[in-house]
Amino acid sequence: MERVNVEGLGMQVRAARESKRISQLELALQSGVSQRHLSFVETGKSTPSRDLLHTLMEALDLPLAARNALLMRAGYAPVYGQRALESEAMAPVRTALESLLEAHAPSPAMVLDAHWNLIMANRGLYALAHALPCRGRAG
Repeated sequence: MERVNVEGLGMQVRAARESKRISQLELALQSGVSQRHLSFVETGKSTPSRDLLHTLMEALDLPLAARNALLMRAGYAPVYGQRALESEAMAPVRTALESLLEAHAPSPAMVLDAHWNLIMANRGLYALAHALPCRGRAG
């Protein structure tokens, strides 16, 4: 079995906590663990259990992909599946998004992914885009 890099795992937990601007004491209180134990996790002196990791990730409100990455870093299997929006399993999600976009019409509305790529848009956004002046490149 592969040894877990608990120091690297702890650094990721700490970075996630600091990015949310939460103190160690505040996260410990939200998670129901002592600040000392959380400190040991962050410094790599202690390996968090799967349950503790879930509790910390929930308290930090981490995205599902980040939660999977932390779980795998700790040596646990990922929990959250990733599916393309075009997949059959995501049909209800696509339907819901289409309904939301249509409900916003004629106002422009769009669905973006985590990288700001346009995934879906309503007719209001396309009308706005066509109404904007298009500037060509200066040659």
